Amino acid sequence: MQCELCGRNTENILAVSIEGVEMDVCADCAKHGKRIIKPRVQRTSVTRTEAKKQQAEETVEEIIPNYSDRLRAAIGKKDVKLEHLAKRLGLKESELRHYEQGKMKPSISDAKKLEKFFNITIVETIKLKDNKPALGSDNNGRSLTIGDMIRVRKK
Repeated sequence: MQCELCGRNTENILAVSIEGVEMDVCADCAKHGKRIIKPRVQRTSVTRTEAKKQQAEETVEEIIPNYSDRLRAAIGKKDVKLEHLAKRLGLKESELRHYEQGKMKPSISDAKKLEKFFNITIVETIKLKDNKPALGSDNNGRSLTIGDMIRVRKK
């Protein structure tokens, strides 16, 4: 590999921070900066069928349709002012008012903050399954040829 500072080709390359910039340098140039210890990434092998299953079983988080009713009831139960709640959760008071009135849907992160504070459910996780064959494949998952996709009209 090549040193990013001096350009020397060497086998012993170190990760170093020089004036706030992370660089891969040789041992001689490493003395000009602070050594960075990078965590080792553990690689796992996944078979094709496992990868397809993981891809097919994706999950999506959505805000439930009656989120404003649940939020309004929770705010009423706790008897907390919106300005105090906004400061505590790091949100704007106007945002909370819009969420409560149903004029605006909260982001997933804001909804999770509200869920945690009030101990209610606003976000639901939906599991998606893809049962459709991939484009360019038949129902059994085999690849199609051009001849399979062309319909021939007879005169």
